[in-house]
Amino acid sequence: APASTTLSSPAARSAGAGSPSAASSPSTGAGTAPARGPDAVAFPTATHGVLLAQDCGSIPGRCETFTRESDDGGLTWSAPVVLATGPWPGVASPGEGSGVGQLVFLNADDGYAYGPDLYQTRDGGCHWRRLAIAGQVGAAAAAGTTVRLVVWEGCGASGCTGWVLDDVDADGQLTPLPIQPRPIPTPPGVVGVELPSQLLAPDPATMYVAGFDTLQVSHDGDAAWARVGFPCQGRYGAADFSTGGSAMLWAVCSSGMGAGQQVKQLWRSTNSGVSWQGPLPLESDGYADQIAAISPEVAWRYGDRGQLLHTADGGRTWQVMLPEDFNDAFGYPSAFAALLDNAWVFDPYGPYWTGTRTLYTTTDAGRTWHTHNVTALFTGPTQTAPASQ
Repeated sequence: APASTTLSSPAARSAGAGSPSAASSPSTGAGTAPARGPDAVAFPTATHGVLLAQDCGSIPGRCETFTRESDDGGLTWSAPVVLATGPWPGVASPGEGSGVGQLVFLNADDGYAYGPDLYQTRDGGCHWRRLAIAGQVGAAAAAGTTVRLVVWEGCGASGCTGWVLDDVDADGQLTPLPIQPRPIPTPPGVVGVELPSQLLAPDPATMYVAGFDTLQVSHDGDAAWARVGFPCQGRYGAADFSTGGSAMLWAVCSSGMGAGQQVKQLWRSTNSGVSWQGPLPLESDGYADQIAAISPEVAWRYGDRGQLLHTADGGRTWQVMLPEDFNDAFGYPSAFAALLDNAWVFDPYGPYWTGTRTLYTTTDAGRTWHTHNVTALFTGPTQTAPASQ
């Protein structure tokens, strides 16, 4: 299983702490107040974690992107370390053009903040340096002792001209893999290059690349790539994949969203996508169409206006977690990470929420939860110099 599964939220929402209601939701008019909140969290071990967050507006017209560390499972967090600062006119959502929005870690020390820029830490988040890349990082995955990156090339207003799968070493050097995956077919009517949507690496020798209706796998350290089965067909055109082991794949296939409803299916493969078992029907209310597998039997699901769900029996049954805070009326967890028994879930209240910010943690796979007031975590240092360039 991967050391840690991370999510950065693509959507913001308004809600209150505790049991949110529409009447208590604050105005989300951009520029009316500073916008602060988490972008991503990673816990490569049960004790050591790194939080990636933004504070837009504490310095008038500026956004700070910064990290904090925890060495006690999220109970306490370090002082912030600024990665980047940039202009914020107060009319765009935080995160747009901020430089990075996601995290990937090999172990408690070695990790990266990425998308579209790339930063590296060798000491668990105490210090960061920006790495030079000829393009934009679109996806990343930890693969044993190295990290693999999907780098988009030639990107502009009309899209990108290509992409390449790179290896980044401990010295921060990017090297294209000698054998690249095959090009991804473009959807009907689309002009240009189709980009990978996901990169998965369950072990050092195995790599999956997914995009549009194509799934490719390499089992020999990227020496050769093969196209395998893609389970999502017809109305179930959207797919989210996760790995529960070298040959174990989970996939959630979903239809379009509408009025809080979305038809979804669960598929599983035990032979790297050569064949698939399913579908298992899933709930239609809410958009919990993202999956984070931890093992062949354990996985989490979440999504916009969807519940936070957990399975321990291979997806045959799902338990709803924290229903007062994650349900079909609200958005994504602001940030999410999970191991086999541990999970860290930040509230879904969005960057413009000015009330209490909350982190929910569990050490027993969701049987019990602990609530932490983390409001103070999202005020940046405002005076600290950015990470070394």
